[in-house]
Amino acid sequence: MSRLTLRTRYRLGAAAILLVFSILLSVIAYSFLRHLVTINAFKETELFVGTASAIRTYVKEVLRPKIYEHVDANIFFPEGMSTSFVSRNIMENLQDRFPHFHYKRAALWPRNPMNKADPDQRQVFFPVGDN
Repeated sequence: MSRLTLRTRYRLGAAAILLVFSILLSVIAYSFLRHLVTINAFKETELFVGTASAIRTYVKEVLRPKIYEHVDANIFFPEGMSTSFVSRNIMENLQDRFPHFHYKRAALWPRNPMNKADPDQRQVFFPVGDN
């Protein structure tokens, strides 16, 4: 086996240091960017959920009492008085503009079958291993 020259050993050592440094830098950049994307996704989700919550609060505290001032208390129409109906329809309109967004108030035993949790959403209620 031939002995490596000083120049060859220097180049191999420099290449090894550069490789380790590049891998380390890549791992740090990946971790940072992944964290950044997670934070941004959380903020966007928080904005949509906050919007839906604000809509429900408005319907419950402002719109519904105002309607009861003008109609019989025994009359209830979901288009203007149901917080779930109004927020779901507004979020469906929003979904037309943002197709990647999906809003659903999932429940295991909902009054409205449209809100029944699908298998993925059931995992929130019953994570794997807790069934």
